Formats: sequence, C-alpha cells, structure tokens
Amino acid sequence: MNRLMISDITLKQAAKSTDYTLSFREKIEIAKLLDKVNVSVIEIPAIVKEKTDVLLIKSIASCVKNSIIAVSVNLETLDIDKIADALKDAAKARIQVVVPTSTVQMEYICKKKPPMVLKMIEELIIKAKQVCDDVEFIADDATRSDVDFLYQAISTAVKAGAGTVTVYDAAALEGKIADKIAELADTLRDHKLLLNIISANSSEETERILEGADISCQVLYSDFKAVISFNRSNGGLTYVNNGIIVKKWSRREYP
Repeated sequence: MNRLMISDITLKQAAKSTDYTLSFREKIEIAKLLDKVNVSVIEIPAIVKEKTDVLLIKSIASCVKNSIIAVSVNLETLDIDKIADALKDAAKARIQVVVPTSTVQMEYICKKKPPMVLKMIEELIIKAKQVCDDVEFIADDATRSDVDFLYQAISTAVKAGAGTVTVYDAAALEGKIADKIAELADTLRDHKLLLNIISANSSEETERILEGADISCQVLYSDFKAVISFNRSNGGLTYVNNGIIVKKWSRREYP
C-alpha cells in the first residue's frame, strides 16, 4: 500500500516572505490546523531571534500531536542543542541539517571548500543524531551542484546517521530531465532512499511522462507558482525524502 507523505513549508515560507507576515498566534493556529489534518511534517525555520523563535518551537511542540516538527539548524550559530531542547516535548521531533552543495554557495555561505563541507555535514549530522533520533540532511542549491559531489554529500550524511534525504522537480518532466530522474532514482535505491516528485503538471501528463521513462515513485502535486517558490528557480529538480527537501537543481543545470 502506497503512503502519501506531505511536508508543509507554510511557516518557513512566511519567514522569508516580503509580501506578508504572520503573528505569533497565527503561526500556532496554522500548526494546530496542519496537525489536525495529519500533515506528515511541519517545517519550522531556523532560529534567528532566539527568544521568540525558541518560544515558538516550544509552543508548537506542546500542541502538535500527530505531525513531525522539523527545525532547521542555523549554520551561523550551529544551534543543535538549542533546537533539541526546544523540541524536547514534541511527540515527533526532527532536526534538519541544511547545507549548500554548489561551489558558489559553499564558499559564500559556508566559506569552505568541498572537502571541508563534507566534514561539516558529517559532524553536524552526528551531533544532531546524538540529541534527536530523526535527522534530515538537506543539500541546498543542488541545481548548481556537481553531481559527483552531491552524491558524496548524500552518502556522507546517510553514513553519519541521516534518515531522510529529498529530491524535488519544478520543471516539466520530459525528455532528458525524465531520463536523469530515472538515473537518480536508481542511485538513491542503492542507498536505500526514496524518490518523491513534486509536480505542477496535471496528473495525467505526469503519469504519461514517468511511465515513458520507466520511473516508479511517489508523486505529489502543487500549484506551479508554489513549486517555483519551493525550488527558488523557474523549473528544476529537488531531492525529496519523506516530504523533506534535501537537494535542488535548476532546469538548466540539472545533473
């Protein structure tokens, strides 16, 4: 029996939006509603303003009973212990380790070369695993990542204890893109990971293309504008596992 996993990024998107803001109470109510409809994962942004953000996590953790509450690690403060403490009362807690894997972003955000980024991924996953059973690795900016390095990053994270890895696609699933996804699916199966696809195409068109490329995987559907925002690109591929984004590629730089 197939199981549909839904990971909601409403609170994450709200934190980045310049078009609207949510009050503290509204964030709590949104989390309650998502939990009520049994959303698989509720994603919460990294801690920036410690006092209010930690209080928000604790408040959501105390009222959410069914959904996994996933919180991203802030790469500037490496606040894994603070996240774990804020999530201690959560029925289902997850720590997300989000690390860019493209050359430009590794140097700009992490200020590290690829070998040191792999070491950082390993250390963060191990530390997160020590305080939380459920750890997810998210390889960000994957649309501009070297494919071999991407696989190294995923392999490093999985060996260190990450239980969730994700790929996502916002571009039309056709031609070379579908073939690439099929290749990626084979590679992920070797790592005993799942491939999920988020598509803005119609279900009929998506099924036709996937069948043509002999791709068998879970498919989620979303509004095209939301999908673009999700990948930060006008079409692209993102690696999704259990409803969580792990890696992203643009349609022009698909591996």
